[in-house]
Amino acid sequence: MNNRRQRMKRPKTLLFFGVLFIILPLLNYLGLAFRFNLSLFQVKAILREIGKIEIILLLFPVLVGIGLILVKKWGWWLFLFYSITLILNNTITLIKDYHMYNIGALVQTVLAFAAIFYFLKKDISAPYMKMYPRGWRLEKRNPIQIQVRINSIDKVTKDISDAGFYVDWIDCPFEINEEVRVEIETDVDKRYFSAGIVRKDEAGTGFAFRQLSADDRIWIAKKIEFVESKMGIGKNITGKFKV
Repeated sequence: MNNRRQRMKRPKTLLFFGVLFIILPLLNYLGLAFRFNLSLFQVKAILREIGKIEIILLLFPVLVGIGLILVKKWGWWLFLFYSITLILNNTITLIKDYHMYNIGALVQTVLAFAAIFYFLKKDISAPYMKMYPRGWRLEKRNPIQIQVRINSIDKVTKDISDAGFYVDWIDCPFEINEEVRVEIETDVDKRYFSAGIVRKDEAGTGFAFRQLSADDRIWIAKKIEFVESKMGIGKNITGKFKV
């Protein structure tokens, strides 16, 4: 396997939502022009038809989209703030004025809900929040040492779960959110996974698995259970598993 560094690969869904937020003001502006039966060039007339809050909400998604695509912490918080504000505003507006345009706006809030659930997935939120000082605190961590292979480089985990793992790798050459290839091998089979770097500190490097299927998670969990049952938590376990 090639040891050259792989450039960062963002999940396609992340890029989709980021671009969607950036172009959202244009789509909303077109909707406003159609709703008020005005020309697209009558900017002032269109903006006079809506309030200050609506104008802010009209332009706000651009910042959200940029923050998400750049994988910035402030982009995450702007996303959450915008989503909650949009939901509240569109719900109130629909109650006050039952109009086809407002129904469309409510559908938009539903899409925002879907985005919230997506971005709250741990393998997406972790790169934004970097909330784990060591490993994945919100997951059941297994402090077992397993030999791992990351882009053809053999390392040993300090803890691991079906969300990710942490290795003693202070001089890790990969960048935050960079995608790497992970290989896990047992005596009977092996699997390959994608993972992103979510933490680099004075103790080591944290990796989060990306886009695992339900079967993948079960496979990893069974391997962890096997190691625990054979050797016990906290013992030095190498050779059985390779990542």
